[in-house]
Amino acid sequence: MVEVSLIILPLLAMFFGIGNACLLLFIKGALQNATRTAVRWAITYSPTYNGNTCSSQTACIKQIVQDNSFGFLSGSQGANLITVNYYAPFNLAAPLTSVPVTSTDPNFPNVSYFNQTGNVVEVVISGYQWNWMAPIAGFLPQTAATLGASSADVLEGYPVGTTSPPPY
Repeated sequence: MVEVSLIILPLLAMFFGIGNACLLLFIKGALQNATRTAVRWAITYSPTYNGNTCSSQTACIKQIVQDNSFGFLSGSQGANLITVNYYAPFNLAAPLTSVPVTSTDPNFPNVSYFNQTGNVVEVVISGYQWNWMAPIAGFLPQTAATLGASSADVLEGYPVGTTSPPPY
């Protein structure tokens, strides 16, 4: 009985620690996959998602992230953690905040739309909080782990027969 009592606490701490670390890695991977899936969809300029017409490309991108995050980003709280940014190819340091933007580089066209061909779309999840299953003093942190993920890609050509992107 004494031996079991001396072993059980460190053994449980080890099991919970391994479980916590594995779950944290799974959530990080799920969030990264969700952003990647949304960016892949964004570069196709599809006007529909799951058979529903998109009111805007950004709204559909956020919905795709939520649908592919295994429920970790469900509801309005999850939607608030998702950001969609568009960058002009001649200024990748700051996201576009308004259009039109005149290019000073002769190699790049002016920006008439946020999501026009040649721009970069970035999907970011930031500030996702995950509380540990069993915060054991001295072994695991008492505060929540903060996770995030992001993906980006260049917006390619419009679909055949389209001359402008869908609504931003």
